Amino acid sequence: MSVSREIIYPLLHTCATKKDLLSGRILLAHMLCNGLDTVSALADQLIRLFSSCSTLYEANLLFCRTESATVFTWHAIITAHVIHGEFSTALSLFHDMQLDGVGPDEYVYTCVLRACANVGSLTQGMLLHDQLVRQCFDKKLVVLNSLVDLYSKCRRLDEAYRIFCKSPDPDVVSWSTMIAGYAQSGHASYALDLFYTMEGNGIHPDRVSYLSILKACCGVGALSLGKVIHSKIIRDGCQSDLTVGNTLIDMYVKCGSLEEAQKIFEHLPGRDVVSWATMIAAYSENARGFSAVDCFDKMREEGIELDRVTFLFVLKACGGVGALRKGRVVHEYIIRGGLDSDVVVGSTVIDMYAKCGSFNEAHAALDRLKRRNTVSWNALIGGYADRGNFMMATSCFKRMLSEGLQPIASTFTSILTACSHAGIVEDGYEYFESMKNDYGITPITDHLFCLVDLFSRAGRLYDAREVLNSIPSVRHDGSGWMSLLTACQKYNDADVGRECFDQIKELDPSDASCYMLMSKIYANLQMWDKFAEIQEMRKRAHAWRKPGQAWIEINEKVHEFLVSEITHQELDGTGPKQERLQRLLRKEGYVAVLDVMADLAQ
Repeated sequence: MSVSREIIYPLLHTCATKKDLLSGRILLAHMLCNGLDTVSALADQLIRLFSSCSTLYEANLLFCRTESATVFTWHAIITAHVIHGEFSTALSLFHDMQLDGVGPDEYVYTCVLRACANVGSLTQGMLLHDQLVRQCFDKKLVVLNSLVDLYSKCRRLDEAYRIFCKSPDPDVVSWSTMIAGYAQSGHASYALDLFYTMEGNGIHPDRVSYLSILKACCGVGALSLGKVIHSKIIRDGCQSDLTVGNTLIDMYVKCGSLEEAQKIFEHLPGRDVVSWATMIAAYSENARGFSAVDCFDKMREEGIELDRVTFLFVLKACGGVGALRKGRVVHEYIIRGGLDSDVVVGSTVIDMYAKCGSFNEAHAALDRLKRRNTVSWNALIGGYADRGNFMMATSCFKRMLSEGLQPIASTFTSILTACSHAGIVEDGYEYFESMKNDYGITPITDHLFCLVDLFSRAGRLYDAREVLNSIPSVRHDGSGWMSLLTACQKYNDADVGRECFDQIKELDPSDASCYMLMSKIYANLQMWDKFAEIQEMRKRAHAWRKPGQAWIEINEKVHEFLVSEITHQELDGTGPKQERLQRLLRKEGYVAVLDVMADLAQ
């Protein structure tokens, strides 16, 4: 049956609008039979259909068959490649279009500028800008918005803002693009100012505006402003948008409000892998490993596809709480997904096994990697260092060097930690000097704190104090002074101990540990007036110890405990196991240290 182009064109337009791929292919078959497949106007609609249905290959085939492609046909195929992230191909097609003698219109320019912005091709973008000026297209709002986007993404914010100001009547896209440019470049305060100016000018924010301004709130930790933006999002009914919801979660997490993030997560209408990964990452990064592992279990129950980012953070969480069995389950998923050869994922697997004390599995994971780097070895070295196994830590260090890999700053942090835990002062100091002289690594605060810990454990308190006093005060977080104060308690040195105590109290008056340690020093030396003074200071500062936490893994499920808990609702039937464990401890001669237990209870 003969079909004319006048009949087939509206049908193709309907298929493209409804993304009806099957009907579109049937119409294409009719076009082939009637010799209409090379007609440019019909090809435009089919290319748009194939692009919207993610069949770029068919779009390219049809474009190649099209005779005398018009600017609309070129726009359709260039747009198809930009939509699918094929930016370099889009730029190449634009070059072919010009060679073919077809002059671009403002919509083609807009599309090509977007491609330049996404590949960071500032030079080509500037050449296009020059062409736009010569053809008087630079007055059109859609083009101006694309130029703002180009210069923003290429970090030329001054030029982006100059073009933005040239717009006689900027719309919400103009404002959103400029706000996004500032937010993405780390200029959060400018983004926030622009957002308020936009609202003052009567421009109502859209989804993109909200996404950009939430990112800006993350950049400056503006929790109160983030809450104001959140209320506006609720007012405009945008919270049901999954991307907006995920960005809100991320904003609250980065602003330190994990509880608010959790509330939004729990009320999202449809949670995707980004939602789950964001929460797992948040728990993991905030020392809530138990919650991260639990979140991972629920994610699996909902049938959400696991991705690389999720694996990385749940492995970190497993290592943090010692959930070895759960870590093995995660590792199995990684192997099945073919990610075990990924050097970053593999290194995180090694780190998890090392932190859980399963070094045979850590070595096996290292051997599975086709390409090992310093980070891979660092995970293993760090695991041995944390357990004070100096011999194995240095053995791995030497094996790493034999593979031609150069140590980095964190490598020496682990080696120095191993030396400190093993009490090997001279070797530790030699590694410290070698780091500077042989590898050209400038010591950072972590290395100096390791050196302090090394001297402190060996009783060289004045050497430790000298190192601490050499560190600028802005780089102190109290850990170095706490390490030395702990050593002062061991060696009953009240003078150095009091100096450490004063330094820690200045940094954090509510740190209960420093009051406890200083009190012990005075008590051991029977300096009761000083003891009473510290206790009075402790009361005024309300410095009481928080309950300690512990985890136990049973049947691949991790359970969390607080000190003083004697029952656990999820562990019915474990009483006999607890009694058996107590009998075994008594048989091995274990005796509870009562004063330590008393300290923990405070």
